[in-house]
Amino acid sequence: MKERRVIKSTDMETPMDDDLQLQRELIESEFARLVQVMPERPERERILELAEKGEYGIARHLMLEWLKYNLDDESGLETLSLLESAEGKSNQLGRWGRILLERHPNNPIGLELRLKSSDDNRFSELTHTLALRLLSIQSSNETALSHLTRRAIKFREWKQVLIHSDELLRLDERDTFALLSSARANSALGEREKAADLWERAQTVIEFSDDELIDASRAMYNARRYSGVVQMLQSKCEDIDTSSKIMELLIRAQYSLGLSEECANSSAVLLDSDSDNRVGLRYLSRSLIQLGRLSESIPILEKHCEVEPASADVWESLIETHLRMDQVDSASEAWARLEAKSEESRQLFFAAAEIAQKFHWQEEYDVLIRRKGKLFSDEDGYIEDLARISLGLGDVARAWGLLNEHNLKPMETGLRGDFEAILSSTNTTEEELDGAAEQNRRVWVTELATREAFRRVENRREISSGRPKCHMISSSLDRGGAERQVAITLRHTAESSSFDCALAVHRVEGKAGYGSYFGELGVASERVFILDEIDLMDPNIPGYEIIQENDDLLGLLGTSTKGRVERLISHFAEHQPDLVHAWQDDTIMTTSIAAALTGIPRVVGSARSLRPDEKTELHIRKRPHLGNCFRVIFDHKGHYLNTNSEAGRTSYSEWLGIDSTRIVVIRNGVDFDEMEKRADSGAVRLELSKVGFSEENLVVGGVFRLDAGKRPELWLDAFNLAYEGDHRLRGLIVGGGRMGGAVENWIVEKGLVGIVHLAGESDDVAGWLGEMDVFLFTSMTEGLPNGLIEAQGFGLPVVSTNVGGVSEVVRDGHTGILVSSASAEELSQAVMKLLECPDLEKMRHASILNARNNFSIRAMVQKTEEIYSQALFPSHGGDRSLPYVTLS
Repeated sequence: MKERRVIKSTDMETPMDDDLQLQRELIESEFARLVQVMPERPERERILELAEKGEYGIARHLMLEWLKYNLDDESGLETLSLLESAEGKSNQLGRWGRILLERHPNNPIGLELRLKSSDDNRFSELTHTLALRLLSIQSSNETALSHLTRRAIKFREWKQVLIHSDELLRLDERDTFALLSSARANSALGEREKAADLWERAQTVIEFSDDELIDASRAMYNARRYSGVVQMLQSKCEDIDTSSKIMELLIRAQYSLGLSEECANSSAVLLDSDSDNRVGLRYLSRSLIQLGRLSESIPILEKHCEVEPASADVWESLIETHLRMDQVDSASEAWARLEAKSEESRQLFFAAAEIAQKFHWQEEYDVLIRRKGKLFSDEDGYIEDLARISLGLGDVARAWGLLNEHNLKPMETGLRGDFEAILSSTNTTEEELDGAAEQNRRVWVTELATREAFRRVENRREISSGRPKCHMISSSLDRGGAERQVAITLRHTAESSSFDCALAVHRVEGKAGYGSYFGELGVASERVFILDEIDLMDPNIPGYEIIQENDDLLGLLGTSTKGRVERLISHFAEHQPDLVHAWQDDTIMTTSIAAALTGIPRVVGSARSLRPDEKTELHIRKRPHLGNCFRVIFDHKGHYLNTNSEAGRTSYSEWLGIDSTRIVVIRNGVDFDEMEKRADSGAVRLELSKVGFSEENLVVGGVFRLDAGKRPELWLDAFNLAYEGDHRLRGLIVGGGRMGGAVENWIVEKGLVGIVHLAGESDDVAGWLGEMDVFLFTSMTEGLPNGLIEAQGFGLPVVSTNVGGVSEVVRDGHTGILVSSASAEELSQAVMKLLECPDLEKMRHASILNARNNFSIRAMVQKTEEIYSQALFPSHGGDRSLPYVTLS
């Protein structure tokens, strides 16, 4: 066998070294990369949509696949950072956010996430810088704006809050955070109207928390949008767990709206849960007083004095209410309690000192200082605090003199700022106050302001050609004696061919809500302007510039007086009357100041009754400056004064130190024809029969306001004594007032239920007078009482206290009987004497003639127009026979 030859195989591939192998792998990798399909950039909307659905894994995978090949892509890093934030359900800056900022330091999304992840409560300089940096990149970045707004709120930088929150609102007008921030900033900056507008807008967007509700209500209240406050809080306050702050705001708003009944109810609810709540006590007592329920307010005021014993205002309300009810002894007892407490603390002592000065109880004040003052006189600031009380009450000379007396230089004390404001605004010198203090002469801040008002406009404008404009001014058309004369005068002068007459009133109806004479004006009602409708916040009102120019001076008058003067300024600037005719003391003063600042040529003042300090203790207490102010006013040319009685003329001439011939008497006029037209005897008799009056009864009647000056309790006591002597008697009182509730209680206490009837306010006075047999009048002080004129005009003989001008109305022994003392026994005896008088019919006839001949409307209107003519044209148009001259 042939031997085979073995042939070995040969490896034809050439071996490669290690470097060549690595090179090959790199080439293959590059090839693979080049030939691989590049993933598309995921849309951010899609990624965030997946995240919103909870598909974070898919969203993250898509983004990582993209970033695998695009590690520096800014948009991709932004999306992954946002995805990371969404997945973590927070605003924290995560790993990808940090990578984003490392590679792109000014990226706004990265900066925003970093800012959101910072501690918002710390507001460090680092975060502040970060927010500003972000805002410089994106001027409308909401995160930066919100951060800067919160920071500004924390540091109470309210102007910055407004800048940032307003920009946020520009971006989104329903941004609740921006709305609330801007509202609070506007409130803090005193922009009350803007704040209220913003809170109203916010309320349409969100439901307020309790704190927000309180802030919103407070802003609305400060903007005087009281109705809005009530609407905002009413439903909330129906909840049992309503916070006391919310209830307090509701109560304040209700009181400001004159909702006395609602305010009293809300206050009672608040006190049920917190019997010592000061707001509840304050507004419950005030509301009860407004409602005429004075006797009910007394225990509330007593409780308030226990809760706030060092509050002079609370003690003042208690004492004043006692005096309104003619309870002088009770007022004295309240003072005695306060005086006894005054040694317990400095605060109580100064409360007592303030009360004594407020009520002008000089003897009590001197005793207090002498006996109790020594307990505190060594303490720092003792004399300065006493002077501060006097200055706070407007008695600038007394405060100045007290400091000088104790070797304290007034302008080097804590009162320097107050003195400087007064002296500079009124152009008064320190030497003037030194002189007044040395003479122990009172100088009042209001007096100095009145004097300066006359100085600032030295030249009054000329009287216009044609029919002169004559505007009467009254506080209201409430159902009072003076207001009745205002209404009658307007009704009969509105169509005058000689004068263009109109009436401006602050309110149509008085605050107490007892009706008004507006409905009796007929077509003359079209000539009535309501001053309280003037919006003093509106810079477009007439006279706004005058008000602003004299703001320093007007600011010295006190809030309520300032408001009245400013509205009169606006009215005078718009209507430019040639003559203004102001009725009653306080209105004469405010009208004269406004007339001086607006250049009104002539001012006529009609004083009613007697001078204030001869009336009740309350009349002069709050206006002790009136006498000095009147001396300033009526010492100027073009200012005239009249009264409605000879007694009033004598009283005012002595008070002001002027000759009585400079004061004209314009007697009240009564429109008997109009009263007879309104009479409805049938309706009156029906009402009396329902309460048990019959034809067998003899009716002792009275028509008067139920307030302390008319002494209704004395009326009841006098009637009661007469009733004890003759049970046929019945009592009838027509009229309303603040003491209505007290009178009702007295009727019950005296056992006169069913014997004395309270008819309330009535337009039909003649109808009620027709059912009376004798008219009983127990007033403390009077000028020329309308009630007595009207009673006599309808044939009623009168029994009255002989005060003021009563003797000018009632002819003692001929048309009635005048009693010299406030004695229930004497008054009751006079009533019985009249009823038993054999000449009673003769007296009835004499009463009718006396009233209708001497107190006619025609005579009153004629006299008034004579005064207008004399004032406007003294050289050629006036009646020169009038004993009426200017006081300059």
